[in-house]
Amino acid sequence: MNCSECGKPYPPSEAIGWRKNFCKSCLLAMEDRARAYEAKHKPYLEPEVRSKALHAEFLLNLRGLLQLCHPDKHGGSALSVKTFQWLMKVKQDLGG
Repeated sequence: MNCSECGKPYPPSEAIGWRKNFCKSCLLAMEDRARAYEAKHKPYLEPEVRSKALHAEFLLNLRGLLQLCHPDKHGGSALSVKTFQWLMKVKQDLGG
């Protein structure tokens, strides 16, 4: 068999599933990359940090959302009015 990552031949292993497509050195390298990615991004995976990041991102995009769903752009449709009012309430609640 040839490794799907490096293309080098390797003996069939006892691995099951997707792992059987890779040689041992490529599997180890993938695990190292996964550990490095997790270590770098772990703070952003924590609920409190993720919540703050989403809050900031939402506030940055709120003006555009309000413009996109403004009732004047949609003939005063009930959905656009309801959505616009909800976004305005969220904006006030978040202090935006």
